[in-house]
Amino acid sequence: MTGLIIHPEVKEELVEAANWYRAIDSELGERFLFEVFQAIRKAQGTPLRYRMIEPPYRRILCESFPYRIVFEVIENRQVVHIVAVTHQMRHMDQWKKRL
Repeated sequence: MTGLIIHPEVKEELVEAANWYRAIDSELGERFLFEVFQAIRKAQGTPLRYRMIEPPYRRILCESFPYRIVFEVIENRQVVHIVAVTHQMRHMDQWKKRL
């Protein structure tokens, strides 16, 4: 896939989570963002590899942080659409409200 669309609320989620981690340690907030964007790049590179949670939505988990990234593949446009970046302890269906 070549393109990437990020839902506007994802940006808010990322800022909120990164700020929370920065309050603990400034480097932790940066590590969190690095890991999220690394996972997004993986999803962008091989999107069909990741588990389908509810068609057409898939998810990839961060490695060190308890966050999931929910996305859909828009094949006719060669785009990965990031719908949510949420803590794994939050209710899984919370992101559906923004669809």
